[in-house]
Amino acid sequence: MSIRPFLVITPLAVTLAACGGGEAGDASSAQGDAAESAESVPMPDWLPADFPVPDDFIAESDRQFGASTYMLRGRTATPLEGLYEQYAEDLTAQGFEVRQTPELVEQDLVFFNGNGWEDSTVRIIDSGTHRTLEIGLSRVPS
Repeated sequence: MSIRPFLVITPLAVTLAACGGGEAGDASSAQGDAAESAESVPMPDWLPADFPVPDDFIAESDRQFGASTYMLRGRTATPLEGLYEQYAEDLTAQGFEVRQTPELVEQDLVFFNGNGWEDSTVRIIDSGTHRTLEIGLSRVPS
């Protein structure tokens, strides 16, 4: 699995759970489904340029809550297996402190702080044919 970085600076927002289900399929048809069924929005300016997202990530919504909290929601056909671990590894390599507890791992919720951000998350929601990623970033108050 390859995760590519993207530009923007984002704090944590309220992570929303939800996404339609579907039948599991092979990876190539899942990638096509993710690309064809999603309405995309541009990648937001607030997301750090080097923030890791899968190569096939399609941004579906971008929200700001107050002055310092952001949420980006999108989808990928990247397999669920190893996705949590890849995020934890990539964020740690970028200097973030990743908190891993059995409860967070069980919920596929990557919780991290650092680099000017606090209480930030990547929630991974498995929807059968694709994974929905909810990236919430909260800027440390000045």
